[in-house]
Amino acid sequence: LAPIQLRKKPREEVEAKAVEVASVASTTADQLAAAAEEEGLRAQEKAYAATEALEAAMKSAAEAIKRAKEATKAAETAASNVTANPTIDNIEIAGRAGAQAKREAELTLFAAEEVSRKADFAQLAGDDALKAASMLTGVLGERVAEAGKQARNAAAAGLKSAEKARAASDAASIAGDKAIEAANRAIAEALRKAAEVAEKAARRAEEIAAEVARRAQEVEAKAAEVAGIASRIAE
Repeated sequence: LAPIQLRKKPREEVEAKAVEVASVASTTADQLAAAAEEEGLRAQEKAYAATEALEAAMKSAAEAIKRAKEATKAAETAASNVTANPTIDNIEIAGRAGAQAKREAELTLFAAEEVSRKADFAQLAGDDALKAASMLTGVLGERVAEAGKQARNAAAAGLKSAEKARAASDAASIAGDKAIEAANRAIAEALRKAAEVAEKAARRAEEIAAEVARRAQEVEAKAAEVAGIASRIAE
C-alpha cells in the first residue's frame, strides 16, 4: 500500500483558524463575564432586600418584646395584689392583666417566628451573594461580597433576636396564666366565703324564727292563763 500523504495547511489558514478560535473564546468569556455581573447584581439586590426585611422584622420584634415585658410585670404585680388582698377590684385587674399578658405572648411569639423566617431568607441570600461575588472581580465583586456579608451578619443577629422574643413570650404567657389563676382562686374563695355567710345567715334566720315561735307560744300560754284567771274571778 502506498503511504498516505497528509496535506499541510497553509500558514495563513492556520493563523485564520487560530484567530477565529480566539475570537470565539473571547466572545464566550465576555458573555460569561456579563452573565456573572448580571447574576452578581441580582444577588446583591436580593441580599440587600433580605437584610432590609429582616431588620424591619427585628424592629417589630423589639417592640413586641418591650410590650411583653411590660405586660409580664403588670400581670405579676396584679397576681401578687389579688393574692394578698382579694377584693373585687383586684380580681378584675388580675383577670385583665393576665389576659393582656397572654395576648402579648402570642403577638411576641408571632414576631419571633417572623424574624426566624426572614433570618433564613437573609442567610440564603447572603450565601448566594458571596457565591456570586466569587465569580467577580473589581469593585462589583467587592460590593456583592459586602452585601452578602451584611445579609449573613443580619441573619445571625436575627436568630438572637428571635430567641429573645421567644423567651419574652414564654415569660408573658406564664405570668398571664398565674394572674388568671390567682384571680380565679380569689373568685372561688369569695364564693366560698359568700356561701358560708349565706349558710350562717340561714341558720341564724332559722334560730330567730324558732325563738319567735317559742315566745309566741309562751305569750299564747300566758294569755290563756290570764284569761282563765279572769274567768274564775268573774264567776
